[in-house]
Amino acid sequence: MAQKEAAVVIVDVGPTMWRKPRGGGGGGGGGGGGNGSGNETHLEKAQLAVNQILHSKIVGGRKTDLIGVLLVGSDMTDNPLALQSGGYERIKVQAKIGMVSLELLKYISEECEKGTSHGDVIDGVVVAIDMLETHCKKLKWAKQIFLFTDAAATIDFDQIDAIEQKATDYGVKLSIIGFGFTEEGPPETDQSLRSNNERRLREFANATGGDVFQGDEALALLLSLRSRSVRPTTLIRHDLVLGSSEGGADSPAFRVRVFAYAKVKEAKVPSAKKFSRVAADAADVDEPEKVGEVAMSRGYKVVQQAIEEGGDGETKLADDVELAQDDLVKAYKYGKDLVPFSEEDKEAMRLPSEKGFYILGFIKKHEVPREYYLNDPMQIIADPDSPHAKLRFEVFTLALHTKNMAALVRYVRIDNASPKLGIILPHVGRKIWCAWIHIPFKEDIRDFSFPALTPLLADGTDSVSFAFTPSIASQTASAAPSSQIASTIMSTAGKALAKNPPMAAAKRRKLDVRKVASEEADRRIDAFIESMDLMTAIDDDGEKKEAYKPTDVFNPGYQRFYQCIAHRAMNPDDKELPPIDPRFMAGVLPMPELEERTRPKLDLIREAFTITKVERDKISNKERFKRNLNAAAKIEQDLEEAAVAAGMGVDNNDVELTSISGMTDRLISSVGTADPVGDFKAMVGRRDTDLVPTAIDQMTAIIFFRKAMQCLQALREACVVHSESAKFNAWLRDVVRAKALSADGAGAGGGGGGGGFRGFWGLMKEEGPATTGLITTDEAGESSVSADDAAKFFEEEEVAAPPAPVAVEEVDDDQDMLEMLD
Repeated sequence: MAQKEAAVVIVDVGPTMWRKPRGGGGGGGGGGGGNGSGNETHLEKAQLAVNQILHSKIVGGRKTDLIGVLLVGSDMTDNPLALQSGGYERIKVQAKIGMVSLELLKYISEECEKGTSHGDVIDGVVVAIDMLETHCKKLKWAKQIFLFTDAAATIDFDQIDAIEQKATDYGVKLSIIGFGFTEEGPPETDQSLRSNNERRLREFANATGGDVFQGDEALALLLSLRSRSVRPTTLIRHDLVLGSSEGGADSPAFRVRVFAYAKVKEAKVPSAKKFSRVAADAADVDEPEKVGEVAMSRGYKVVQQAIEEGGDGETKLADDVELAQDDLVKAYKYGKDLVPFSEEDKEAMRLPSEKGFYILGFIKKHEVPREYYLNDPMQIIADPDSPHAKLRFEVFTLALHTKNMAALVRYVRIDNASPKLGIILPHVGRKIWCAWIHIPFKEDIRDFSFPALTPLLADGTDSVSFAFTPSIASQTASAAPSSQIASTIMSTAGKALAKNPPMAAAKRRKLDVRKVASEEADRRIDAFIESMDLMTAIDDDGEKKEAYKPTDVFNPGYQRFYQCIAHRAMNPDDKELPPIDPRFMAGVLPMPELEERTRPKLDLIREAFTITKVERDKISNKERFKRNLNAAAKIEQDLEEAAVAAGMGVDNNDVELTSISGMTDRLISSVGTADPVGDFKAMVGRRDTDLVPTAIDQMTAIIFFRKAMQCLQALREACVVHSESAKFNAWLRDVVRAKALSADGAGAGGGGGGGGFRGFWGLMKEEGPATTGLITTDEAGESSVSADDAAKFFEEEEVAAPPAPVAVEEVDDDQDMLEMLD
């Protein structure tokens, strides 16, 4: 847990630190993490490590996370103890304890001095303790010293016991990053100066509770990706309340004091600030925090319509009418209007609610769907300062855990705030706590239904149970409420495909692309999934571990952002940003070993199915919308021209353009006579339920009304798009063509025109097979009609009249319009 922290970094800059080590090995290993070629000096590695420490402090941005820098072995003596009592030579305070500045970062990275003689690192530790004592006083701070040295120079340990006691009493931890240090410490037989210094420094660090790292080991740790530490702040401190023993609000049966913290919260990059280069050049150097600062002012003016004589209603700004902030109120949209709300209204609108957690009841954990878990869960613990609260909270948590239950809780953060609903889930492990998970209200849930694929993938339609009305054509679309019609034609497993087995088989052929038996396909897919099991990933040591754990995966966008900011800060004149660190994307890309392991399984899946790449029409949604509007307008125009040419006549009162807003504003479930095409397109375009079979059945029943041609073309277009060519072709052959060419076809009135079915047939021939004829294999892959068969379709011949269809009651258009409004 992050708290107030103060640290001092001591860097040994003596000659042995910056001279090239013999053999060019740099003290063993490269350190990993991109820290160089392995030929760096100890000082260069120390600079890189300190740079990472300072960078992490900058990224954190906490005002209570402070650091200072000392140089030991400097050619200058500049520290408070030297001024007070003398001594402590060759020790320089490079930066006092405070927030990290860009100047300090640049100094460590590029300008760090190289001393010409050695200093005493123990004197540096004493100066660092004094700096911490001066800054932190007796306040509650976490205090730490980091010492970077190779321990190759003479060190005075005469007062080491007193210094250890001082550091221990004041709560200062000393961590040593030793270049040239061994992993377990030097052997006792080695009595060299470096080995003796290392042993004494290790004892010093252990006495203060600190750690000792090899230089390359510490550098690898510091160069690894890390997340910023966040100081724990309670979101709410209040009571968890259950029921009432007497029925009154002041006597609950269970009450325990709890603290709630944010358990998971998205880490977002900071927002950009306005910056002015002109202001930066003119800034006062005594106030570096204001360099480039820009002040923003905002004004409000009245927007009035032109009212002068001859005004055209153009909106203009009245420059002479300005508004003060007090003259403004907030307004909310209500339809097309804005409704102003004053501060008094907003206060009165607040819901009366009391702060705290209030248990409404209990529920089995599995009864809450996982998709109901909303964002920002909280961790709830008992009041740390109350033993009684800890006891009651642990009993409550263990009871939930034992019963496998969750508590349904109303949560109110502050008085009169909108309440939230959530569940409390127990967590029993090394520590006992509860998680509060936000769950949705009714308004937050999105209910979507999609047609099932079961009938399409079944081996036969006989194995699927359907419920439908045999003859939709025998009913008038407006004869019953839409809900009744929908209930009669909705199926239990994928709509009325069983009504037409050849059509269902054609759809299955389109989806079922297996080359092997169903059982073999299932086995291969199962093997592929098992090969991608993330619980059997292999770590660097060859041990199995879980891969892609959230605690191990870093946000690549977040890490890349700070990589670029740090580079631009250090290199303002560099035109290029640094390349992306491969480690950033490693957590969101498949592991190479996992890809290698799954490739054979994937090849078996490819062999089991016919895989075809589908080329999509590269057109924008805007262009597609325009195309649809133009097509609808052309349909209306062509309908009128063709009807006039065929002598059928068109009543202008009956011609209604399809309304796009009507298609989206109403949930159409039946095809009416006032706007059959609009109703039909609305039904086939619905996404909440599959009404395509229903729309086709009802459109075929209404096709003989006065808008016959328009309806026929719309029906044909939809059957092509939705792969219903078999149904359309069967209807066109068995009903339309047979009726039109039968002996009594000339006298059958179907569209209100003079020619009856025979006249309508002539109009269809004039339109041509491309828009009114059979659907061919060129248009729909599942069709069995060739282009030649479609051309022969319009060859006239006398056919026997089919059985008389059930009469469809004519419904007055005006009456139908009134029912739509109802």
